[in-house]
Amino acid sequence: MHSLPIDLLAALPEGTGPVAELWWQRLSDADRQQIVGLWDERLEVRFFTPQPDATGCLDDWNQVPVVEGGRVLSDDDDGQNEWGPSYFERLLQHPELVLAY
Repeated sequence: MHSLPIDLLAALPEGTGPVAELWWQRLSDADRQQIVGLWDERLEVRFFTPQPDATGCLDDWNQVPVVEGGRVLSDDDDGQNEWGPSYFERLLQHPELVLAY
């Protein structure tokens, strides 16, 4: 991880690559690793970040719980238990509604 990550480099203004590369080379390995971790775009779409275990290994992103509406959803919960009954009751009460797929 000694060269500047491509996705980070792509986000910089045109012509600033050489300066950014020089700055990157002057960082310690720990600082580079921290920046790469913070740049991970999955942090924007997940509520939790992978946590290290006792040995320092991080969880995989597929182990991070999914959060929707401020609630952690289990793997088998798609939310239908909450909204499904009232949704289908409304459909039965309003036969004029047409569902088009």
